[in-house]
Amino acid sequence: MLASASAFAKYNGSMKFVLPLTDVNKEALMALHRSGATHRQRQRAQAVLLSAKNYSLDQIADVIEVDRETISRWLDLWQDRGLTGLIDAPKSGRPRKIDPVLELHLRDLIQNPSPDLKALVQADLQKRGSVSVGIPSDAPFDNGDIPSEEHAVFLPKPQILLPKSEPDAL
Repeated sequence: MLASASAFAKYNGSMKFVLPLTDVNKEALMALHRSGATHRQRQRAQAVLLSAKNYSLDQIADVIEVDRETISRWLDLWQDRGLTGLIDAPKSGRPRKIDPVLELHLRDLIQNPSPDLKALVQADLQKRGSVSVGIPSDAPFDNGDIPSEEHAVFLPKPQILLPKSEPDAL
């Protein structure tokens, strides 16, 4: 479906191309293609960039490995709404289980591991009132570093953080 007769530089039923991109639009699309939040957003940006280079719908569909009608819809979204048309809209469904602040903290720990990560985890668990991680120093070992099952220390089931608006959910 074509938004308007002048929305595309060329359209004759089998060929559809976006209008030439401004430098600002090209840079924004390249940034979205390189580091978009989702794989689909990166694909959509790539489709618009290829269309601006006069790739046909079929060629773009072959490169990105999606249906040509999907490519056509993405180009329509670009022409109608610009960059915001390529960004995923919020989805309905179950809210996230993990607190965003905790997620950022965990990502930081994973990306920048500390040499004393175990101590940090233990300190965090103790702050939250969980049992300490570890094996008693007097526990016998069956095989080198592996403690026997009867001496392993298990952590309590993690608590799921819920938004304040849903206290009884689960």
